[in-house]
Amino acid sequence: MNSAKFYTETKKAYDINANDYLIKTSFGFVPPPLKKFIDSLNKGSRVVDLGCGLGLVSQLFKKPGIEYLGLDYSEATIEIAKKMNPNTKFLIKDFLKLDFKTNSVDAYIAIASLYHLNKPDFIKVIKDIYRTLVREGKLYLVMKKGNGEYFKRDPRYKSGSKFVTYFSKKELLHILKEAGFAILESIIVKKSQVQKDTKSNYENRSVIVITAEKF
Repeated sequence: MNSAKFYTETKKAYDINANDYLIKTSFGFVPPPLKKFIDSLNKGSRVVDLGCGLGLVSQLFKKPGIEYLGLDYSEATIEIAKKMNPNTKFLIKDFLKLDFKTNSVDAYIAIASLYHLNKPDFIKVIKDIYRTLVREGKLYLVMKKGNGEYFKRDPRYKSGSKFVTYFSKKELLHILKEAGFAILESIIVKKSQVQKDTKSNYENRSVIVITAEKF
């Protein structure tokens, strides 16, 4: 499977459908247990949102002293995020090129974004996250549950296909532990609850939510 080509096509799908994504996205949804994760951050923490999309959760980090940075590889999506969230920092960035200094980031969040990578690239990014986190730095990760890698059309939009990879909870926990992380919490949110929270039938599978810490 030519993942590099599929990554390019996935990016195009997000760029082409950025405005439709804005219309069809549920803005009231806060993935559990994200609030608890944010509350655990110290004043002055530097937080990087991998695959920030429209910056839907950026306003949750308005806690005094939290330095939020949203990254996404879709130019069109970042453009909308900047308009919707003035005075918030967003950058166009490839997940596979995290060039932050070692021990320089206090926390990462990655909400249904890293599943667009194949498994070897996902592992590479997890290792980069670990490297760039400070000691006791934290990761909040949301991934879709399942197995296999696919390149498929997103039925919500008129055109564009996306590359997706699914994981089991056991598999994700193993990858994180192998990278050096300690697992603080791991839960599975059932498909029915995801659909209720997002007000969408598109989210047709359960998701895995993991909070981990570098030690």
